[in-house]
Amino acid sequence: MIGEAMPPLEEELGERKYRAPALEKGLDVLELLSSHGRPMTPSQMSVTLKRSVSELFRMIQVLEFRGYIEQSSEGYRLTNRLFTLGMAQAPVKSLVEAALPAMRILAETTVQSCHLVVPSETQIVVVARVESPGDLGYSVRIGYRRNLIEATSGRMFYGLASPAGRARLEEVLRRLHGDAMFELSPRRRTPRRSRATLSGPAISSRA
Repeated sequence: MIGEAMPPLEEELGERKYRAPALEKGLDVLELLSSHGRPMTPSQMSVTLKRSVSELFRMIQVLEFRGYIEQSSEGYRLTNRLFTLGMAQAPVKSLVEAALPAMRILAETTVQSCHLVVPSETQIVVVARVESPGDLGYSVRIGYRRNLIEATSGRMFYGLASPAGRARLEEVLRRLHGDAMFELSPRRRTPRRSRATLSGPAISSRA
């Protein structure tokens, strides 16, 4: 299974003073579409979230009207609206501004496009890109997400993480996707010595 609904917030934070059921339904839909990684129909959302279709209908309509989700032939999927809001924050803007000069040099040297990714829970997300200076090129759209362990840059984050960080990530990935994801050879399972952690960005010419 590609994704599962995130645990209810009360399980993580315990008792809460205030509740907003309608808001929580909308957030549940957004988090589910993000973790699932593929478009979902209202019926699929209903089964996963253990809520009726009629209970989710208004939430889905409002989220679509506000531009947070959109409908495709396979179901509803996230738009880049949340990503755009996140990119407006100062730390992300500073990261992109610092990385762009190095990315431009890399693109000119290799005559290839390149992109900047950051880890986001169990996924990588592209936050910046520089096109190839040549006539032809391949690039990844900003906002693109992929399962961390399936992406070249994501495996770099995993392989160069501290033992504690790698163990935390592996626990989450196993819970979401099962043991099949980690059926790698001993050589590939062994990371190089590094002080890198899962909190840093990566510049890559491959997703």
